[in-house]
Amino acid sequence: MQIQALRSDNSLNRVIRQARKDKAFTYILFTSPWDKSSQAVLDYVESLDTNDSVIYTVDYFTVPQSWMQFKAQPGTLLKINEKKIVPYPGSLAVKLELH
Repeated sequence: MQIQALRSDNSLNRVIRQARKDKAFTYILFTSPWDKSSQAVLDYVESLDTNDSVIYTVDYFTVPQSWMQFKAQPGTLLKINEKKIVPYPGSLAVKLELH
């Protein structure tokens, strides 16, 4: 599992544009350094043993504007492809199989 942190709104927008072009799903995880459940979701995602997946993280401290754009809560996972964006709140994100 590869974790890549997005450090700006521009980098997040580039990932979303690319996700809309690709047929495969792209995953974006909204994390907060102060939220325990958010860190639990991040720890779970890091522990998964899928080498081909990339999870992009958006930290509340670094890119707070993106949280408002998606109305995200700590630990929210977005699953994006060419047709839709599906949010999984923190408790559901840990149950999602990433592939």
